[in-house]
Formats: sequence, structure tokens, C-alpha cells
Amino acid sequence: MKKSLLVLISLFLLSSSFAYSLNGTVFNWDTLERTRAMVKVYSNDSLVNQVITSESGDFSLDLKGGTYDLKIVSGNLSYETEVKLENDLEIEAPLLPSEEGIFLNTSVGEYENIGTPQDVAEDQEEKKESESPFKIFVTLAIALIVLFFFLRKKKPEIKGDKQLVLDQIKEEGVRVKQGVLKEKTGFSASKLSLLTKELEEEGSISKEKMGREKVIELT
Repeated sequence: MKKSLLVLISLFLLSSSFAYSLNGTVFNWDTLERTRAMVKVYSNDSLVNQVITSESGDFSLDLKGGTYDLKIVSGNLSYETEVKLENDLEIEAPLLPSEEGIFLNTSVGEYENIGTPQDVAEDQEEKKESESPFKIFVTLAIALIVLFFFLRKKKPEIKGDKQLVLDQIKEEGVRVKQGVLKEKTGFSASKLSLLTKELEEEGSISKEKMGREKVIELT
């Protein structure tokens, strides 16, 4: 159950650490002509990214996986929709009449310092490059954690006669001859041989032949 939960958490973190591309084309609804527009992306009413399209109405944004509100404005025309990014996505955005349109050529307000499409593209590229090492580190860390939990070998719980053998070896000082162990446990030679073989395979003890007798040692 713990391993399954760990895998689910790891997959969620992995999926949220990668960026997807949101590409689109903006055009007037009546003339079908492509046009320049302001594209803004919101998550929970917070602005997460924005860009001005090219003169031909094309835009491209890199976003983490998730659900976003997309708002596109040009003059008194606008387009709004909700997008769910689970992989790269391409949309077509027809601009419809809006009472609260914002003109791109305004010289005041929050849009005056956004810059040209080339400036925005360069900023996005710099941001992507700065985030890449961190994403790689997070991905590798998660992969190593998952690998560690799956590959780690847990010693099986030992009960009954095998536990008695281990307890007796400890009493004799961690290392004991098999003949002495036979006398202390009261097991037959064949039964003791079988038990020590299983314990050796499980990695709990090791055997070493000394002369005509075997010496058993805890690992």
C-alpha cells in the first residue's frame, strides 16, 4: 500500500514538473483574417503567463500541466475559453465583439512594457533554460527514491525453529560450530542442516567449513 501511494505521488510530481506547449492562431470571427492580439493565461484568477501574438496571429506558450483560463483580446474583440493541458495543445481562437476590448497600441496601462513578440519569446526561452536544471534534478531525485524503495530487499520475518537457531547462535557469541548448535537446539542433523540452509539463502547467516566441521556465523 505504501509503495503504491509512493508511486502515485511520484507520477504526480513528475507530470507537474514538465512543461507543455500551448499553440494557437487568432483570427477575426467575421472576416476570418488572422490578427495580432494579447494572449493572457490565468490559473485560479492569477495571471501566470502572457504574450502578444505575431502579426499573423500565431502564439506559443510553455505551461505546466493543469487547467487554465485563456483570455485573448484585440481592440473590441475578445475570446475566452478553458484549456486543460495534459500534453501539447493547439487551438484556434475566433475573436468576437466585446464591450471591454483593450487596444494593443495603447501607450498607457499594464500593456505598455510587455514588448514585441520577439522580446517575449526571448524572455520565455531564458526562463525555460533557467528552469531546466531544476526540473532535471527533481526528476532524477524522484526516480532514485522510487528505485530505492522497489529494489530495497527486506529480510523476511523469521519465526519458529529458524528463530531459535538464530537466538542460539547469538548466545554462543555470533559464531558457533554446527555440532555445538545441534546439541544446544536439540534438532536432528538433517533438520538443522535444512534450517541453516534456508537461513543462509535468506542472508541471515553464513557458513564456513573448518576442517571436518562447519562454522556458522551471523551476518
